[in-house]
Amino acid sequence: MRQNYVFGLALLLWLTCSFSLVANPLEVVKKKTIERSFNVGSNDRLHVENRYGNITVTYWNKQEVALRVEIESKARNERRAEENLGRVRVECGKTGGVVSAITSIEPRKSGNGSHESFNIHYYIQMPGRLAAELSQKYGNIYLPDKNEGKMDIWLKYGNLKAGDFSRAVSIEAKYGNIEVGDLRDARLDLGYVGDARLGNVESLHVDSKYSDMKLKRARSLEMEMKYGNLSVESADELDLEIKYSKATIGELKRSLSVGSLSYSDLRIRHLSPSFKEIDVESHYGNMEVGVPATASFRIVANEMTYGRCDVKGFKKMNSKGNERERDFIYEINGGGSSTIHFDGGNYGNLKVYEL
Repeated sequence: MRQNYVFGLALLLWLTCSFSLVANPLEVVKKKTIERSFNVGSNDRLHVENRYGNITVTYWNKQEVALRVEIESKARNERRAEENLGRVRVECGKTGGVVSAITSIEPRKSGNGSHESFNIHYYIQMPGRLAAELSQKYGNIYLPDKNEGKMDIWLKYGNLKAGDFSRAVSIEAKYGNIEVGDLRDARLDLGYVGDARLGNVESLHVDSKYSDMKLKRARSLEMEMKYGNLSVESADELDLEIKYSKATIGELKRSLSVGSLSYSDLRIRHLSPSFKEIDVESHYGNMEVGVPATASFRIVANEMTYGRCDVKGFKKMNSKGNERERDFIYEINGGGSSTIHFDGGNYGNLKVYEL
């Protein structure tokens, strides 16, 4: 009995060690570093394309761009690690007013690449006002808290973390997350972005698909969204297309235009008493608006054949319209020039309530 126990214990130990060797093959790491620097003028720009790593930018007072690229290759043996390290090329140079650094990877000579990997990290020091184009695939981009140069950013399968942008910025992000500060003039193209967080924006244009976006305050926001969520704490002027999505506005101060509210929900928690206009075209969409009791405005709801128009809580309210045609008009506190216009498209629902 004791012999069987000892044999079983030895067998278990052998199997455990064998599995560990298979699951964790020996790993060899090879590294190399590339460093280049270029003098730049105020009208020059930087262009970087990278894969399988990160781009990290810092600013300094020199009229110079300094690039440090750290390349790391991992494989199961030294020959493969060295061979893969040699496959990585970084072409650096300056042509005209453009400083460029482009990563390329030569095809694998043999093997299937299992248990092998690259890390290619860019560390860039540059003048704070220099224009830049940054492209990163399979990795992240990190920018400082204050960004004063014009930027074009392209990111796929990675994350962006940056502070404020005081000049124009264009961001295209696919399959990742972005977190940025305040924006003055920005364009965003988002696809499958799980979490996009923005600070205060002056002027923002967004094309969003299968993405969720949150921002603090928007002075002017123009957005087309499909299959996602939008949350805005406060906004002055909004121009939206909302399809198969949910949008929540904490406070709307001035105006809202929705060209299409399709199979979607829109909620405005607090509409300023001094708002100008809300105009919404619904296609199987629902809108809910909270308005202070002191506001004077009109509600015009058309094409409500199979939808609901629910107005609640206002003491001074006159209603008229055509019940048969399912068109409704409400005058709150005497009406006035401010109007909520909702075209229900026969199947939309509108709810307006007193705060």
